[in-house]
Amino acid sequence: MDRYGVKAWHPDEFLVAHLAREPAKVIMAARDVRMRLRDPPRTADEYFDTLQAQGLQRFANALRVYATIV
Repeated sequence: MDRYGVKAWHPDEFLVAHLAREPAKVIMAARDVRMRLRDPPRTADEYFDTLQAQGLQRFANALRVYATIV
């Protein structure tokens, strides 16, 4: 990957970086994902807990600030 100037990112690091760069877009994308979860539907806190369980701790914690939007 170095040969092509590509950096491998952990998904958590990638999402946190994009949240910092384009917060409105990432927050709305996260909201859209949560709203598509229907079996069963998830509250914002349940969605954040799911993200944490999937190894996205920093991203979930950063999104919690926007819980009323997500």
